Amino acid sequence: MAVQEQGSGRRNTPAEIILRLEDVSKRYDRRVVIEHMTLEIAKGECTALVGKNGSGKSTLLRLLAGLSRPTEGRRRVEDVRSPTIGLVAEKFPALPFTPGEFLMSMGITRGMDKRTVQTEISEWLKRLGMDSYRDVRMSHFSKGMLQKINLVQAVMGKPRLLLLDEPLSGIDVPSQKEVVRLLMDMKGMGTAMVMSVHEPELINQTADRIVLLENGKIVKEERGFRIETVRYATIVFHGDPLRVRQSLEGIGDREVAWVKEGAESEIHVRTDLSDHVLQLILNGGGHIVSVSQHEPSEVDLGELLKTAVAALEGGTL
Repeated sequence: MAVQEQGSGRRNTPAEIILRLEDVSKRYDRRVVIEHMTLEIAKGECTALVGKNGSGKSTLLRLLAGLSRPTEGRRRVEDVRSPTIGLVAEKFPALPFTPGEFLMSMGITRGMDKRTVQTEISEWLKRLGMDSYRDVRMSHFSKGMLQKINLVQAVMGKPRLLLLDEPLSGIDVPSQKEVVRLLMDMKGMGTAMVMSVHEPELINQTADRIVLLENGKIVKEERGFRIETVRYATIVFHGDPLRVRQSLEGIGDREVAWVKEGAESEIHVRTDLSDHVLQLILNGGGHIVSVSQHEPSEVDLGELLKTAVAALEGGTL
């Protein structure tokens, strides 16, 4: 996976700020989860939050939603109208209701009239391929099906601010593409979005800026990046690792990463180089045990962005 800079990333027109966090900190007992964070949320802008587990992404979303109060600092709504907020929480329970019952209740609670709620329920469920499950109890649903209902309840009423904690979690690939289109449509209508995310394609298609969190702090905030996904192969082999290393001398350290070395060794290599590397391992007396493919994890994404931004600042990219 690689990061490319796409210009300065500056806005052409002044942004309409709808929500601010001003020098906000959040502590649970003595544990600091968010530390002196300032963040502005603008109309129609999508912010992608990336970072390792425990970096503060979910807590930040709760602070933005107003579900958690800052220990220090201030959450400030800039519009005289309190912005309507849709929230896709990390875990959505398998409630003993049907989607129709649950979504109608949510719509009425938000002050929507029954006819509008009925129309939106039909529209969103059909769009996500869930219309035939409208009257089926959610206690029988898979994780992906529950996540679709989670998304529908968040977008009903077309909120001004949409907060999403891993919105594609558990959703099959074809449905993921429709979710991305749905989010792009919401953004086009002026909805601001903040999402905790690790899928490069979701970031590429929706995000205007990337905010990298580490230990409850904003480490970097960048605009105008595109993340290119590179698949990697994991190769496990038996043999003398020293001989295999000598055989792989022509391959750079960035292309081959040694994960484990010994009687059974494991390396990660770019998929486009895997056939060549396999041959070199065999030439070095190695015996292949297994080959599998994988994509970078959320941790890899955060580390990649941190390294790439540092390199840009140092003029090495």
